[in-house]
Amino acid sequence: TNIAPSTTKNYAYASYSLGYTYFKQKDYSYALNHFQKYVNNPMEGEENDEMILADAYNRIGDCYMSRRRYSEANDYYKKSLEVSSVNGDYSLYQQAYIAGLQGNYSGKVALLDKMTAAYSSSVYAADALYEKGRSYVQTGNRSAAVEAFKKIVDEYPQSANARKACNELAMIQYESGDVSAAAQSYLHVVQQYPN
Repeated sequence: TNIAPSTTKNYAYASYSLGYTYFKQKDYSYALNHFQKYVNNPMEGEENDEMILADAYNRIGDCYMSRRRYSEANDYYKKSLEVSSVNGDYSLYQQAYIAGLQGNYSGKVALLDKMTAAYSSSVYAADALYEKGRSYVQTGNRSAAVEAFKKIVDEYPQSANARKACNELAMIQYESGDVSAAAQSYLHVVQQYPN
């Protein structure tokens, strides 16, 4: 039987691979085109591998993020999570980030909480805590922000977020009039992160 090239498994995976090639080159327009070919290409007798399909949806979301088309990006991050929860921490983190960009800080915090509850050992855990702290800063909830930033310093002391969290703590302390505590926090940054 004659099978159209666009319906073969190799064609679909070639589209996915080309999508990544362009994505790594930061050519998001071509990357988006190829990832969409992958997710929209029905293959005769084959189903798209769920993890690859979920990853392609995440990359489509990333391509839309690069264009600041947050609604479309959010839709694809949701699709990714619907297909496979294996890398759902990334999908949820990105959805939370978009909520923050749109000024929905309570929605952002809720999504970050959902992410950390479902993926307690996520590589994005320190990032999620930092973003949660920033959301609290944006809404004026200083005590919750301090709690989030201290948790980063305690649980992820070697992360880049720990240094930023110390700076955030110092700024909150200074703005609250606790100059001595702010000085100690800045001193901690200098001692722990000399570079």
